[in-house]
Amino acid sequence: MKKNLITIILITISLFTYSQKRNSITINGGFVDYNEESIGAMITFTKSKNNSNYEIGVSHFIFEKLYNNKNGNFTSSNINLGYLYTFLRDRSNTLNFNIGGGAFAGYEKINETDELIIKSESNYIGGFYASLNFDIYLFENFALNLKGNQYYLIKSTTGNLNPFVAVGVKYNF
Repeated sequence: MKKNLITIILITISLFTYSQKRNSITINGGFVDYNEESIGAMITFTKSKNNSNYEIGVSHFIFEKLYNNKNGNFTSSNINLGYLYTFLRDRSNTLNFNIGGGAFAGYEKINETDELIIKSESNYIGGFYASLNFDIYLFENFALNLKGNQYYLIKSTTGNLNPFVAVGVKYNF
């Protein structure tokens, strides 16, 4: 009985450690559109297999932008679907560089002030993004994540390009 229990525990531990670095959740916060008053946050779930990383994320941005010589307040909530490729890592797997991209869709709210400066027919937005990620593992399951996304909006009133530069924490499970 004791031998069977030890065998079950060892199998469970080996299965758990095998799947430990297959999935991760990353929480990032940073700046949008090179403006110190513009902030953003992103939560990302990543499924990894070898050097391929498939991610789904939710982001929310709050920013001001000059439009017709007036400042406009914008908020944007998006869902991101993307692919990242780990193109460089060290032997001990403590440093990872990832490059990739994907598509996103979302909703933007314009002019939270009383004065209407932009008339938008639809508040739905969509487009593509390119991404650079850099992970520095502090512990086996925890990493510091540096993220840079460049969003290309096909349908939006805020413009065609919106960058997002952020720092965050990544947890592997």
